[in-house]
Amino acid sequence: MEKDLISIIVPMYNAAQFIKKCITSILNQTYKNFELLIINDGSTDNSLEICNKFKDQRIKIINQENTGSEYARLTGIKLSKGKYICFIDADDWIAKDYLQKLIEPAQKYNVDLVCINHYRVLDKYGLVKFKGQCINLKEGLLQSNELNHFHNIYAYNRVFSNAVWGKLYRFPIIDINKLSPTNIFYGEDLLFNLYVTYNMKSCYLINEYKYYYRYGGYTLANYHRYWNDNVKLYYAIKKLAIERNNKELLNIINYWIISIFHWAISYQYKFIQIPINEIINFINSVFTSKIYNELCIENSNFNPIFVTAIKQKDANKILDIIKQDNKSNIPVYKNKILRFLFKILN
Repeated sequence: MEKDLISIIVPMYNAAQFIKKCITSILNQTYKNFELLIINDGSTDNSLEICNKFKDQRIKIINQENTGSEYARLTGIKLSKGKYICFIDADDWIAKDYLQKLIEPAQKYNVDLVCINHYRVLDKYGLVKFKGQCINLKEGLLQSNELNHFHNIYAYNRVFSNAVWGKLYRFPIIDINKLSPTNIFYGEDLLFNLYVTYNMKSCYLINEYKYYYRYGGYTLANYHRYWNDNVKLYYAIKKLAIERNNKELLNIINYWIISIFHWAISYQYKFIQIPINEIINFINSVFTSKIYNELCIENSNFNPIFVTAIKQKDANKILDIIKQDNKSNIPVYKNKILRFLFKILN
């Protein structure tokens, strides 16, 4: 069988601590016919110097001003020459048969997308890791009659993850003319996949763990941007759903934005444990924002008591519901342990 070219795109910004391991894992692949596009997104550390030490004609380094990973990926797509494209984050790495595992079903079944599972890694050696949940179905082929692309990558019982890594895209489904930067940091992968998979006719799922995703956890510093970006993401996907007259997606994103609001409060109360008055201030700020009316839409899949409290603008009632939903301390201890391990192992 012909060895189809795979374009591997690695956006890089100040990844000096990790980029060597990432590149080495790519160059050690059993499948050799690939080009590696490293998009240096204005790094200010010695990331570029490390990359330049690798002497392999398959490596292409593209330098650009710092504009974010979303812009870097678009740059890589525009310059790629492969029949297939895959994305790898600069601080992650892959098993030596990663590309081989992806390309085999892609060629055999001529599918548009191949997805594979991942490990969440807590240390730079990959010794402390947990199995991720990228794929919720058994391995195998999904044809067009089995695919609802919105539901598969977006709904609460989705088939595969929102991330762009852990996937092999057949280039024809990526319409570069329909892709434009969103300036969304958290969630841009999801929006990319919603656009890209619109014309997807088939997909193959591999329930093996071949991608190593470096887990860092959320912090108080980036939490506020996470919420704001998800609000932006909601409106972007709502616009897409209206354009495509997809009522199911409208229902899904309504459930999703309510669940994000619930999670945002839980995160502040349970994990960050910030003062109660600050949480109340956050809830009240949402009541006076544009997104409030969207949170009031009836959704049979979500806790009606929580939705009623939103409609009544009762911040104290909402917080009481959150407290009841978070009685167990197990998630807190688990989160703290993960953060502690990540700090001492890296």
